[in-house]
This record gives sequence, structure tokens and C-alpha cells, in this order.
Amino acid sequence: MLVKGIRGAGKTLWWEALLDGHLRALIEAVSPRTGINAATRCSAGFGAGPRPLDYPDSDTLVDLVRQGIDPRHIWRAVIALHVLTEEESAEFLELQRWSQRVAWMTVDSERRALAFYRADQRLAQRGETYLVPGRKPR
Repeated sequence: MLVKGIRGAGKTLWWEALLDGHLRALIEAVSPRTGINAATRCSAGFGAGPRPLDYPDSDTLVDLVRQGIDPRHIWRAVIALHVLTEEESAEFLELQRWSQRVAWMTVDSERRALAFYRADQRLAQRGETYLVPGRKPR
């Protein structure tokens, strides 16, 4: 899901709230219909500051797109880094560069689909939801 809105609509507020466990608990208490609860896990998928261990920085994104990489594959690599475990894909998690991670997403779609399926099954068995929000830099 992509959340879009005009300046001042609250996108940053929600991004920060989702990343804070105490605020997620408050969201659950105030608005249980959101589905956000104690079993909701969250990691930053993109943000205002550089965190190359969590997501590619702006220059890396530009480089990848200039190489003709589909942005869907970049986003899938970000999600995979946060959601997959060693059991689901040790091979992917050993990759150190974003170009390698994105290439892994594009080379074998069946392998990628299986890794995500296994992660989805693991999360479902635990009753967990995993969110990876991104925030556009200012």
C-alpha cells in the first residue's frame, strides 16, 4: 500500500507512529479497526536520513533506476531485507550491496516468491503483521 497526501496531511506522523512500539499500542487502544496491534512489527523502508543498512540512499536509488531496474524490485529487496529470516533465504541475507539484493529479486522470480511465501506463512502462524513504511525525504 502506498499512502499519498498533500503536505501537512499527516504522512510523517503516521510513519513515525508506525515505527514506535508505544505509539502502535496507543493506536490499537484508540482505533482497533486499523488492525495495528501488539503483533504488528515494523521497520523503516525509507526515510529522511541515510540508513544504508536498512534501505538504499537517494544516490543508490538513482543509480539503480538509471540501470533500468524496475522500482518494484528495489522495494521488494527492501522489504525482503527486513522480513525474511535465514530460514527463508540465507542466500539473500548474505548479500551486502543493494545492487546485489535487487539483482537477486530479478534473477529467479520463483525463488523470490517462495521466500516471501515462507515469510508470509511464518508471520501468519504467529499472528503477526509486518509493515515496512517509507518516508519521502524533504
